[in-house]
This record gives sequence, C-alpha cells and structure tokens, in this order.
Amino acid sequence: MGRGSIARSRDFRTVFARGRRARSDGLTVWALPTSNPGASRLGLAVRRGAGNAVTRNRIKRRIRHAFADSRPVEGFDVVARADTEAAGKNYQQVRDDLRQALADAGVETRS
Repeated sequence: MGRGSIARSRDFRTVFARGRRARSDGLTVWALPTSNPGASRLGLAVRRGAGNAVTRNRIKRRIRHAFADSRPVEGFDVVARADTEAAGKNYQQVRDDLRQALADAGVETRS
C-alpha cells in the first residue's frame, strides 16, 4: 500500500467527517481524496459485535487483502468498518463487497 495505513485517531475522524460514505452488505466505507501523492491508505474498524478477537482479526486480514487486490487509484484515504455480517463471509464475498463500496464512494480500482 505504499504510504501505509491510517492509524491516528485524528486521521480517522477527518475521513469520517469529510469522506464520502458508501455501504455494501456488511461493510461501510468512507473515502476521502487527498492531495498527497502515493498509494491510497486504508484504516480498519471492526465492531466488537463481529466476534471475538480471532474473528475480528480474520475480518481485518480479509479486508486488507481485498483492498490490496482491488488496487485502488492513488490519492485516497479509505476507512472500512466491518459489521457483524462480515464475520460469516468468505474472502471472495468480502472482496466483492469492498469493491462495490469503493466504487459507490467514488474510488476507482485497477482490477
């Protein structure tokens, strides 16, 4: 992902406040165009109701991998929030949901 991930609380709040929101089954995505060159950054938020720590970490890994596979265009900060429905989905379903949400939020992908 080049520039890394979104980790600071301030960056999350900025994306939540100014980003364009889109929802796909089990995932909500906020996308904010940035003026910084480089690969798009991803921040993750998984609700505790999605399961125990092992389940939440599995969901995060699937979303990270799906984000990398989707190859979004450069210059976006993206926050993906997984809801309880995401716990029961396999990788392909998570990838398809993420791609749909990214498209609805205005983020172009290269695949």
